[in-house]
Amino acid sequence: MVGARLFVAIVVPGLAALSRAGSESANTARTATKQYTLEESKSIAEAFLVEKAVTTYIGTRESLKLVSVAALADRSRKLAFTFEYDSRENESEAIPHRAVIVTEQGKVISAALDGKWDMLRQKKL
Repeated sequence: MVGARLFVAIVVPGLAALSRAGSESANTARTATKQYTLEESKSIAEAFLVEKAVTTYIGTRESLKLVSVAALADRSRKLAFTFEYDSRENESEAIPHRAVIVTEQGKVISAALDGKWDMLRQKKL
């Protein structure tokens, strides 16, 4: 009987440890996120800008250029992409614009046009 109790005392902690390890592995697999490259993040920011602003005006796609990229914080994956482009309404004089698009983990989390317009919420800043 003493041997059986000793056996149970050894097995139960072992099972608990295996159970915890299995749970931790499953949780890690579920919470693991894709690591986006700088180029992928740039493409996401540019596609957002083209969809929301650039294509609504005449002839602006050709003038679109990336002017800067900045990492926003230590240990975060936030990247700020600053683009400049010209718009032409009704074939009039070109109007320069500056857009700052912030991405994190493959999503646009902030987008400001000319420091005045929130492109995500479609309202003044």
